[in-house]
Parts: sequence; structure tokens; C-alpha cells
Amino acid sequence: MPEAPQTPPARSSRGKLLLSWLLTLGGLGLFAYLVASSGITIELLLRLGPVGFGLLLAISAANIAVDALAWYYAVRHVARPTPLALFGVRIAGDAFTNALPGGVVLGETYKAAMLKRLWGISTADNVASLLTVKFGLALSQAVFILAGCALSFGDLRERSQAVFGFEGAELVAIALTVGFGLLLLIPLALMVRGDGFTATCRQLARLPIPPLRRALERSRPRIEALDASCVRLLRGNGRRLALVFGYLLLGWLIGALESMVLLFWFGLSQNLRIAYVMESVGSMFRLIFFFVPSGIGGQDASFVALFKLYGFPPAQGGAFVLLKRCKELAWIGVGFLIAFLKRAPAPAEERTGPP
Repeated sequence: MPEAPQTPPARSSRGKLLLSWLLTLGGLGLFAYLVASSGITIELLLRLGPVGFGLLLAISAANIAVDALAWYYAVRHVARPTPLALFGVRIAGDAFTNALPGGVVLGETYKAAMLKRLWGISTADNVASLLTVKFGLALSQAVFILAGCALSFGDLRERSQAVFGFEGAELVAIALTVGFGLLLLIPLALMVRGDGFTATCRQLARLPIPPLRRALERSRPRIEALDASCVRLLRGNGRRLALVFGYLLLGWLIGALESMVLLFWFGLSQNLRIAYVMESVGSMFRLIFFFVPSGIGGQDASFVALFKLYGFPPAQGGAFVLLKRCKELAWIGVGFLIAFLKRAPAPAEERTGPP
């Protein structure tokens, strides 16, 4: 007699989706409250003008471009996509990631699908390159944030209680950043060793769950292929991996220029150190609130707190976070347009090695 269909997974998926939407709505509500309560005015927003906003878009375009170059060096051992084409794919993939609840999965799936369809890169090489870029992005962010924590250490120590309501905010920030960086090294080391995914699946197969065992057995060839792709990419390619990391770190540094432009336009500061701290601490809170699209609400609250830390007017803080979000919204629109125009690319033959 056939087994009855299983409904819990569907219910679980619906529950996760509902939770994602609730968290997103909560983040949007916090963002709206922060902006509305800041005392922001239309005149303050118009102070930036089209030239200033265009400069913000140009800086963020440079940021995306260097990230695309990092991605290029992560896949060039199996294909030769142009950096410009990867620039477009990254914008489109990030539109899904930054705009939708659960968008990280959608965005990365889109990028992998485009790599396969446009350049025939195998699924295993796809995943290996995307994981390498993600680990490089996270590790470079950890370095970026740690430097920001060092630059703001004295300010945080002096005003921790006044701004955050507790003492020792500077130590908490450093501990979280260092712990995050060290945690990343474990899976990265397993990928370099060459059996990280296979060993993980072997451990999972020991669980007394027959359907899971059967699924892992069916997936064994693909998992072994993924381990092989990771080894092919990560071993003996020190120069290429250094370029990946270097371009990703450069992207974070370029982001600090964006904050400096806004601070300069509002007449608050021409101090690159403060702009760097703004961007690094903001990126840390965006990482902490990864479960909400674009870290909406959480990252904005960190910017508002930093404005308070440095004694800047709250109205300028509201304008700061609103203009940053308007810039992101513009790129999301461009990304969805690119995704629409490239929705049906010509299929390419899958490649499993150097072209």
C-alpha cells in the first residue's frame, strides 16, 4: 500500500516563509520609525542633489565592479567570462538577495544558474567558486570590521553606556568580529582538505533516518564532485586566491567613501576615519541581521547610534540612512531589469575543467 503524502515539510516551508516576512516587516517598521523620528526634512534630502546622488551610485558601481573581478578570478580556471558580464549577473543576483525575504537562497541560485547557462560551468565548479567568493567576502569583511573596531575603540569605551546602554561595547564588537573570523576558518580548512562535504555527509548518514540516508547515497557522486572542485580551485592557486581576497577587501574600503560623501555633503565631517567606522560597524550589523533583506532596520539603527556617538544631529542621521537605502533601491531596480532581460539565455555546454 503506498505511503500517505508527507505534509510537514510543506508546513515547515510555509512557517519559515511567514517568519521571514514578519521579520522583514519588523525591519521595515524599525527603519520607518528611525527616519520619521529623526526630524528629517525635504530640504535636508535635497541638499545632496543629483550630483551627490550620482556620485553615490558611481562609488557603489565601483564596489560592485571589484567584487565582480574577485568572482572572475574564482571561476577563470574553468571558464573565461568577461568581468562586465559578471558585473551584470552580480547586480541581478544581489537584487533577489537584498529585496526579498529568504533572498540569499534565490540570489545565489540565480548566480549559479547564470554561470551554467551562459558559460557552461558545471554545478560542482559553480558551487565551489561561489563558496570561495562568499568565504573571501566574509573574511575580508572581518578584517574590515576589526580595523573599524580598532579605530573606534576609544570612542566606544568612553560613550558605551550613553549610546548603547551598557559598558564594554568596544570589547563586545571585537570579540564578535574575531569569533566570526575564526569560525569561518573551520569550513574553509575542510574545503581545502578535500573531503569537507563528503565527511559531513558521512556523519549525517549515521543518523537513524532512512530517507536521509537514501538521499545522501543518491547525492554521493555530486558531493564528491564538489569536493574535487574545491580542491582544484583552492590548492596551488595562491596568487589567484590572493587576488580574490584583495579585490573583495578593496570593495569594503570603497564603501567607506560612500559614507564620507554623505558626511561631507551634510557638512558634518571630512574625517575618513569616522566614515570608515560608520561603514565597518554598519556592515557588521548588516551581517548580524542577515535574516532580514539588506539588514533593514538593524543596520540603520547602528548608523543612528553612531551619529549619536559622534554628536551629529539626528536629522542628518535620518537623511543618511534614507539616502543609503534609496541608492540600494536604485540598484535593486537595475538588477531586476537585468534579470528580466536575461531570463532566457542560450544554454551552454557544461564544463568540468579548464576551457
